Amino acid sequence: MKVQNGMLRQFAMLGLGTTAGVLILEGLLPVLQVMPFAEGFRYLQPPAAVAQVAQSTRSPRLRLPLGVPRSQRPNQTRAGGSLNESCKKTSPVLSALVPQQNPVITLKGQPTIWVYVPYGQAEIERAEFSVNIGLDEKQQLYRTAIALPPAPGLMSLTLPPGTELKPDIPYRWYLTLQCKGSASTVQLSVDGGVERRATASLPSGEGAIVGYDTIAAMAEQLRLQPQDQGVRDRWQKLLTDMGLADLADAPLPKP
Repeated sequence: MKVQNGMLRQFAMLGLGTTAGVLILEGLLPVLQVMPFAEGFRYLQPPAAVAQVAQSTRSPRLRLPLGVPRSQRPNQTRAGGSLNESCKKTSPVLSALVPQQNPVITLKGQPTIWVYVPYGQAEIERAEFSVNIGLDEKQQLYRTAIALPPAPGLMSLTLPPGTELKPDIPYRWYLTLQCKGSASTVQLSVDGGVERRATASLPSGEGAIVGYDTIAAMAEQLRLQPQDQGVRDRWQKLLTDMGLADLADAPLPKP
């Protein structure tokens, strides 16, 4: 077996009757001393000289606590959760108007998030909007029950006055629906990452990231000018680029 920058050394374990293979990457991991004892073997700390050499050859790395992701996971733009006879099947399904890949950015402390809800208010027992803080999502910024429109269509979500995103901190928002007649554990949901950035940190040109503010501005323009074909064409292209072409004709709230 070929090991780059390392050696495969074998140590005979006294009293064990077997030979164990120990992989030591020179300069990356300290050499371990293997000592026999009554019930098997144990590892002791490496000699100080060896540990010092190993430490000096390591490159500094940012270490995150175990279990904490290093970046935002992809956005769940289509409904996830359990379906039963209480939640009728729809096409399109519950959807979030956001790109699948992160980061998806905003310049605002209270960005507008657009979603498509395929159910009317009478079909849903409870709808909830929440926002969690950080990659580990151990803290919650906001959580509230919301009222849905009477009929299926697009709707917007935002934070209330006095509650806002802080710059350069990752957040995760969720919209969950519980259909009438279903158990409390039967829910549909979509979610997405959001990060607030300063204007100076935004990319420009062809590689610019489609953010929440762009989506919200185009939705508002279409809401105010529904008969403008140029506006409709730009809206359709935006949704197609995000893999949401089936929502191009979904109704927007009236001005």
